[in-house]
Amino acid sequence: MVKAKSFLLATGLLLSLTLTLGEPSLPSFAEGEQYFLNNKVVSKEQYQAAILLQEGVKFLHANNNRDAVIKLKQAADLAPGFAEVHHNLGIALAKTGQVKEAISELELARNLNPNLDSSWMSLGGLYQTEGRIQDAITTYGEFVKRFPNHKDARKVSELILGLQKEASRESRVQSGGSLQDYYAEVTAHGRARWPSNKMPLKVFIAQGKSTPNFKPGSEDLLKQSFVDWQNASKGAVSFEFVDSEKNSDIQCTWTNDSSKFKNAAEAGETQLFSGKNGLVKGSIAFLTVPLMPDMPLTQNRLRLIFLHEIGHVIGMAGHTNNPKDAMFFSIDVADNWRDLTERDAATAIRLYLEP
Repeated sequence: MVKAKSFLLATGLLLSLTLTLGEPSLPSFAEGEQYFLNNKVVSKEQYQAAILLQEGVKFLHANNNRDAVIKLKQAADLAPGFAEVHHNLGIALAKTGQVKEAISELELARNLNPNLDSSWMSLGGLYQTEGRIQDAITTYGEFVKRFPNHKDARKVSELILGLQKEASRESRVQSGGSLQDYYAEVTAHGRARWPSNKMPLKVFIAQGKSTPNFKPGSEDLLKQSFVDWQNASKGAVSFEFVDSEKNSDIQCTWTNDSSKFKNAAEAGETQLFSGKNGLVKGSIAFLTVPLMPDMPLTQNRLRLIFLHEIGHVIGMAGHTNNPKDAMFFSIDVADNWRDLTERDAATAIRLYLEP
């Protein structure tokens, strides 16, 4: 019998606090030719911008992000000095994949109103999702300094610690980096892989319909994600789906309770067992509820989570600082479909073909 050593990978995509909607209470009304906002007389343009802001935020809550962008751009044109408008426009742009434009809007919102806590937190989150780790650390740090009693201050402080670890890891592997792959990054703490004589790896996927908030079709999407890693590696790592957990190599389960994870700010958790000849068993638990209310767990986001955790279970223990990589350390804001890239494929191949 092979004596196996258990170790838990730091697997999850770090939660970025990007979707903190700037949703101020804006009671607005008109009396004759006078317009009021928060009981103050304002211009007609500011009044109309406030109405458009409220409509845009409703679209954001409904995940109708493109219409939110339209409404909020109209509001920004009418009232360019309205910080809450620029903040929410930044969120809407980020959710439609226009991250650089989103960062510009959030920076403007922060400059217009430095006391708008949501802009500091959201801007830090967008820096994080772009791999701008030091900018994220600085911005999150300023948020904690300015708003120490905020309900999310502790969470942000913990996030800063996670980012500092990523920054430390990045500095250690920088010299071994490659444009073609990210092998050095994901093996910075040592390499783990499955022996060739274990292929194809037997994968058991538990039925999720009894788990609250389970999305129908997730099992098929997970299977496709395994197949895509197999194809990307050109068969260097391969999988076979089985109906019994007993004789499987990799077990996949579902939960709606993030407190069961080592880090409750992660969407999945992978555990691996290794012996003297390599990996001998692995398990992945996937969360069936969104990490944040304004980031619904769509098929696109599930796809990203699946690809990331499968990368861990085949032996990629670390993370990268490139948002386009499946093993990027932070979850993406945009609700877009993700395919494996040439760098993902090259890394998987190198992991299994390196002597």
